[in-house]
Amino acid sequence: MAVTARTSGSADLAWCQALLDAVVTVQQQLEAGARHSESINLILGESLTLTQCSAGMIANVSGGEPCRLTDIVPAGRQREDMLADFDRLARRALRRESFVVDQDSGMVALLLGLGKSVYGVLVLAGRPVAWTNDTIKSMAPFTSSSAAVLRQFQEDLSAPQVDAVFDHLADGILTANADGKVESMNAAAEQMFGYNVDEVVGNSARMLLPEPYASRHDEYLKQYRETGEASIVGSGRELDGRRKDGTVFPLDVSVSQIEIQGRETFVIVARDITEHKVQQHLVELERANSQTLELLVRIDALTGIANRRHFDEALNNEMRRASREGKTVALILCDVDFFKAFNDRYGHIAGDKALSSVAKAIDSCFQRAGEVAARYGGEEFGVVVPGADIESAAALAEKVQEKVNALSIPHGTSRVADHITLSIGVATAIPGTHFDATRLVEEADRALYRAKGTGRNRICLAGRGLQRALPLTRG
Repeated sequence: MAVTARTSGSADLAWCQALLDAVVTVQQQLEAGARHSESINLILGESLTLTQCSAGMIANVSGGEPCRLTDIVPAGRQREDMLADFDRLARRALRRESFVVDQDSGMVALLLGLGKSVYGVLVLAGRPVAWTNDTIKSMAPFTSSSAAVLRQFQEDLSAPQVDAVFDHLADGILTANADGKVESMNAAAEQMFGYNVDEVVGNSARMLLPEPYASRHDEYLKQYRETGEASIVGSGRELDGRRKDGTVFPLDVSVSQIEIQGRETFVIVARDITEHKVQQHLVELERANSQTLELLVRIDALTGIANRRHFDEALNNEMRRASREGKTVALILCDVDFFKAFNDRYGHIAGDKALSSVAKAIDSCFQRAGEVAARYGGEEFGVVVPGADIESAAALAEKVQEKVNALSIPHGTSRVADHITLSIGVATAIPGTHFDATRLVEEADRALYRAKGTGRNRICLAGRGLQRALPLTRG
């Protein structure tokens, strides 16, 4: 075979010599007595040595789909992620019927074919220098020799020793007939499922599956008998497997349908993805913990509603949004009347319980998007109400007062009622250059101060920057 690489310079000569050596080594695998599994592993090893790549995969092609035979992934790399990338690139190459270079990852997928027939896909990664069309084209003698070995591999699948072909491959590989009965399984599958091959061969593959997958296996077979179409064929299917001891574990399964001497056979490649799932779960758990932590720093530990930090963020966000849209923002500040006296009379445990009940009552009044009820500090509560004018904000404040009054929490030392009550200040504004969140808080605080100073258990409203009291007495 001619090597179509440039031959000027010592580097090109070294490449040509390495290529020829690799071709000779691969061609030797066509000699009688060569073990197929060893030949496939040798091809991948020669590929990595020749191209100076650090990772790679060889896939058999059946039904137009890649079926991974062996792979090498360096330690420290996420094996499942890299293999998923290999599979993806192999499919792209088969669809395009040509080699594919992924510039972002530096990977290449080469078709292993003879004439118009493609017998496999070689995917390589980790090359220290960029792939060029000249380099890829010059590898034609090597890929053709490798394809010849794979063709021999596929032709020999009809031999009685089909299980030995797969013995040293990394993934679990099983073959099953059209009735779903297992005909062979390799050593990796034996280890994966915990069965000896003699315990499985001749039995339905459903014995390796828990419910509901075992029943689905029967449904697939029924569909195949009725239509002749095997919907299970394909790659990247996740399901559960069941070991001999009954333990269930996650699998990534690829199924190919091939014809051997006029008889349909299913080739099943199974990979235990327990470690991948554990890593995935840890990532999800870390994300959930992060979200929970973020939630906790925004929640008041005593009352269970938003805390001051969350309140400040919500108010600033709504003020910015209202400024852009020319809309109003209302702020309601509530203070439990004579709460220090309540604590002195009933104790701090009762005081904490009362604050929690009041907080829940206030929070229940505000359920629309953007509305935030928070513990502002001590016995004070604040509520941000986007889009509310002074009248609608006053109506909401009345609703809050009614809810808290309805709790009927006894308060024997109050000067305005025999139960816990609220003084409330309300302010609204259309934010702008001269009216920000700080100013709105000041207006609402003045209104609250006025409500407390004019008798408590009432609501006072502040105008836009102007102090105008509109007390609504309760109790």
